[in-house]
Amino acid sequence: MKRIALFLLLSTNLLGYNDIYMEPFNNNNQVSFLAGNDIITDNGRNESTYNGLIRASKEFDIKINVKENNPNEIDYKELEKLYNDSILVMTVGPNMKKSLDRASLDLSDKYFTLIDGKSDNQNVKSIEFKDEEGAFLVGLVAGRLTKTNSVGFISLNNQEKENKYLSGLVAGLKISNPVAAEKIINGQNTRMWQKELSTDEAYNNATELYNRGCDIIFETLDKEAEGVFKAAKDEKKYVFATGVNMGKKLPEYSTQILGSLIRNIDKVTYDACKELATGTFKSGVSNMKTLGIKDLAIDFEFTNPKIIPANIRNEVEGYRNKIMTEIIKIPKSINEAREFKG
Repeated sequence: MKRIALFLLLSTNLLGYNDIYMEPFNNNNQVSFLAGNDIITDNGRNESTYNGLIRASKEFDIKINVKENNPNEIDYKELEKLYNDSILVMTVGPNMKKSLDRASLDLSDKYFTLIDGKSDNQNVKSIEFKDEEGAFLVGLVAGRLTKTNSVGFISLNNQEKENKYLSGLVAGLKISNPVAAEKIINGQNTRMWQKELSTDEAYNNATELYNRGCDIIFETLDKEAEGVFKAAKDEKKYVFATGVNMGKKLPEYSTQILGSLIRNIDKVTYDACKELATGTFKSGVSNMKTLGIKDLAIDFEFTNPKIIPANIRNEVEGYRNKIMTEIIKIPKSINEAREFKG
């Protein structure tokens, strides 16, 4: 098996134009992963990316070099040194944008994989997710299960994907509970932040929504989502999570977490490594990917299917098949969601 080097770069707005078809690497087999603090326990993109790299390292003879950092205090020279140890280059988070933009221009002989964003750079492989598809299934179920016709939404509003979560949730609710959908559209039960939240802030937001009548909340946070789970437990209410199956990941909250929107970043990471190993890696604008349920990159799972009525589980499977076969297309913006008919 030919050796490869990968540095998973999850960032945005790198510049360039032409496509590149990379040959398998012959000498350097190092994977450099520059990630946020506590990557193994963030319950989000960092951890999922790391898990994908671990799997790929076992199958494709990759040496992993992981470095954690505070993205607000990145030293560019340190970045450059790390990049020089690898030929293909990756990281996680929008806070690294400034340093990564500079690195992508200066290190034109390096290659990047950009997850959760778009880039026009010729040496960047961009991969996005159809988060709206998973959020649609969350809305469909939440609207059927709510007893108060009030579903809450807590999210960050610093990336395009958050709008996909919102639009997908609204579209699902419009089918299952139009009253709950309207409360999301008009902002009554919506809490979207321009900054990262602490666990305590997430707890306070969730508690406020529960106290105003929401019996279910859909969260799209990372590690701070534990604040939402704790609020659900304290208030004896429910939540839908994002990332992995959080009911299984955090069993202490499994009675409150009804289900999760699954983002298979580990699979996407693994697939990028596989493409490198087989000489099929392609970058550039025409090779941008947007992956969803059909690609097994997005999914929805119940924490405990047995407690969900069979008719709801059957409805979920029916709509999952409609999405996979493209019978329906889930809106990606709130304006499209307002007009969605199902």
